Amino acid sequence: ECHRAALAAHGIEEDPRWTVHGRYDRQAGYEATLELLRRDPTLTAVVAANDTVALGACAALRDSGLRIPDDVSVAGFDDLPF
Repeated sequence: ECHRAALAAHGIEEDPRWTVHGRYDRQAGYEATLELLRRDPTLTAVVAANDTVALGACAALRDSGLRIPDDVSVAGFDDLPF
């Protein structure tokens, strides 16, 4: 819900196409990112719920022929050691 508050605080209207809910694991990040790309192939950024989900997002973007960060930016949270 915090992402909704952040959007509202900056005057950005929420679009339900921008949010995909799922588990907090790599596979869920992969699947969610493919769904986001299906909904909007011109997306320029993915904000993941944690770093593990972000790793899945990165894999999906690479498998889709997109370059990080040249084509799409990816942000995760938790500062996992890589």
